[in-house]
Amino acid sequence: MSGDKNEDFLIAHLLEETYQSLPSHDESSPLTNLNAHFDHHHSLSKYDLDPTLDNFLNRQASKTHRLEYKASIGCYRIELAHQKIDLPGNWGAFARLGREVTFVNLNNDELSELLATLLGREVQCVLIGSFGNARISFFENEDDISIKWLEKYFAGLEKKEAA
Repeated sequence: MSGDKNEDFLIAHLLEETYQSLPSHDESSPLTNLNAHFDHHHSLSKYDLDPTLDNFLNRQASKTHRLEYKASIGCYRIELAHQKIDLPGNWGAFARLGREVTFVNLNNDELSELLATLLGREVQCVLIGSFGNARISFFENEDDISIKWLEKYFAGLEKKEAA
């Protein structure tokens, strides 16, 4: 019985804090969508990659671009070749991004072809991040070793999380 009271208290406390962090609104405005609210706040929070992964990307990737998440339109924005491109958040690889840091190999993805066209050369692309906080890293086309290292790194993370 005491466990139920503690659980109810915790839920009530979390709801109270959530509603206090929401922008105030009057009776005439529609209810705020909590999912959109949490997605927006998650996209604003800066995350740091594991130092091993961050160091590897800094050393091995030919370029890395942070993607800016635009919650108002549900898109990730990247600036490449002096162009701003908005990529829908529910499109292909971006739909796989969740709350945990994820790795997506874009080499067989239509996004890779689009980015190669903008860069003017063939490259290997990977998407690393979580919902609202992502980056695309480019590797030389011949650099299969780096892609395999990333695959092993993230496979090891998945094993740790499952344990």
